[in-house]
Amino acid sequence: MKPKLIMFVFVALRFATIANAQSYTIQQIGLTDPVHTTPSGSANQIGILNAAGQVTGLASRNVGGEDAWFYSPTTYSTQLIGLTDAVHVQTVGGAVNDAEDMNAAGQVLGMTARYSGNTFTGYDAWLFSSATNSTQVIGLLDAAHTQADGSYYNQAYHLNASGQVAGYAGRTGDLAGHDAWLYSSATNTTQIIGLTGAGYNGSFGGPNGYSVNEPNLLNAAGQVAGTATRITGNGPVLGYDAWLYSPTTNTTQRIGLQDPSGGYTVNIPSGMNATGQVAGSTAFYSDGGFTLSRRSAWISSPTTNATQQIGLVDAAHTQSDGYFNHLPIALNDTGQVAGTSNRFSGNTDQGQDAWLYSSKANSTQVIGLTDGAHTQTGGYSFNQVNGMNAVGEVIGFAKRYSGSADRGQDTWLYSPSTNTTQLIGLTDKVHTQVGGTSVNNTLFLNAGGFVVGTAKRYNGNSDPSMSSDNGIDSWLFDPVSQVTYNLISSLSATGFASSSVSYLGDNGVVLGTYNVNGGATQDAFLWSEAAGFHDLGNLVQGGLTAAGWTNLADAFGANGGSYIIGDGTLSNGSGMTFELAPVTALVGDYNHNGIVDAADYVVWRNGLGTTYTQNDYNVWRAHFGQTAGDGVGAGTSAVVPEPTTMVMLISATLVTCSRRRA
Repeated sequence: MKPKLIMFVFVALRFATIANAQSYTIQQIGLTDPVHTTPSGSANQIGILNAAGQVTGLASRNVGGEDAWFYSPTTYSTQLIGLTDAVHVQTVGGAVNDAEDMNAAGQVLGMTARYSGNTFTGYDAWLFSSATNSTQVIGLLDAAHTQADGSYYNQAYHLNASGQVAGYAGRTGDLAGHDAWLYSSATNTTQIIGLTGAGYNGSFGGPNGYSVNEPNLLNAAGQVAGTATRITGNGPVLGYDAWLYSPTTNTTQRIGLQDPSGGYTVNIPSGMNATGQVAGSTAFYSDGGFTLSRRSAWISSPTTNATQQIGLVDAAHTQSDGYFNHLPIALNDTGQVAGTSNRFSGNTDQGQDAWLYSSKANSTQVIGLTDGAHTQTGGYSFNQVNGMNAVGEVIGFAKRYSGSADRGQDTWLYSPSTNTTQLIGLTDKVHTQVGGTSVNNTLFLNAGGFVVGTAKRYNGNSDPSMSSDNGIDSWLFDPVSQVTYNLISSLSATGFASSSVSYLGDNGVVLGTYNVNGGATQDAFLWSEAAGFHDLGNLVQGGLTAAGWTNLADAFGANGGSYIIGDGTLSNGSGMTFELAPVTALVGDYNHNGIVDAADYVVWRNGLGTTYTQNDYNVWRAHFGQTAGDGVGAGTSAVVPEPTTMVMLISATLVTCSRRRA
């Protein structure tokens, strides 16, 4: 079935309103104290939003550096977190105090630079707990990881839901390498992990020799995947091995592929799922690590302790000289891996194929668009994987051709349930150049198979001189209805429009940025199939101006569509970060402005028979006069005006609306 295309064209979109959208309160978040403020204002960056609406971020110091902060939606306050004592602040007042990750419990992982006066002396890793409002220094702090001058280097980037942290610490001595570690907040202990001993320890560098282990991935069970440098004696380095650490057995096992001849190999784990399966790649080199001879994709199983080569391992994907290139892109919890393999004819490059591997069936399926419109005359075709969800649906793009001529790229969605690849995106006249070029790209795929992407706009097909790039449109594809929505077309006089998407929720809510009326002003937007398009600023209860804002420029993310984070401009002209919190639904408030009044009657009347029923009028009348902040619940009523008074109020509202439309 061919997907349908629905386009919405809005004029003066910044002032458009659509019924049934959630309204929000807005809070400034970030640090605005004198240390983090200059004459031009404060500079805050948003980091992570969790399910509870807690937010991490960074604020620039006015004398140099930055600090980490934590915002709580229950106290409506932002606090500085991390390490800010004399050891972690320069004499001149500079500091580097970064937040790296946050979990659902409000634990924040970070790193802070250490100083002696103004001299840098290493890094401390730390874990902040919002429950106890305390910060714990973590990592390896013993003599084997402390330099002669007292400095040490602990760095960490991975935090899971149970408060386990994976990081690494510098080993004592010059050029001694570093050890990987796993910290448990439940026991407040740190465990050295990785591959050590024979084959992974050089005889140079320090009192304990040279060794390098780094953690790459951490899952919810506390399993860690990483890499270790292969070396013996005085070297040279023989490559890098991948490993998997299990906290239940306190053991580290080598994973990945090895060169039977002992050549230089680089194993990189690129994805790990909840069961401990790891997907990765192995690059095989000749000439002592200088010439890449081939690259394999693989998946390892912790239950069998075996590594399986995957990808399209056949003649069509291998050069005559034996070279091949397979890359894993995504891994899900069922053990499916999506990836790519280079195509060849003899030693001639013929592009790239996309594939999906199933560990359950131990089979690999070619996916993507490989028909005539996506294959050059000489047989060249190119498909790329951009993402995969939990059920194995995959998104990507394929290059378009007309004979041997490049005609842009098309986007696609692959479904394993039907074993079919479907072309999606915007390919109508507005999004196709005179010569037939069309450029679409996929950005996000959610759990339900909904896809968000972009398409280039063109000035038209009738006049070749008017076929230049004319902006970018954002779109959403609904796999259930087979409809592709052009999310925004806020046009300039010449037909220019531009938008970008930063978030797609599993509930279908889309967040992004658009150019208002195709001009220089950029505003954040929210879109859903139920509510349509909204300038995000229009959803702030009471209006942006009353809240002290000029505009909301960007929306970076949401937690299921409830809390939304982004940045914008305050009424005084300075930039600021924000969090939007959903307003509790007010019964009868059909235009979502925080009060049940005559204007809601107009919304009800206009939607009667479609959006609303006759009973919705009775609900409105019973709650007339209530506001979102008056504490009146759904089971109680404010004072309802007499019928004559209500008629007068409605009449006045209708007259006002008529004058506005005139």
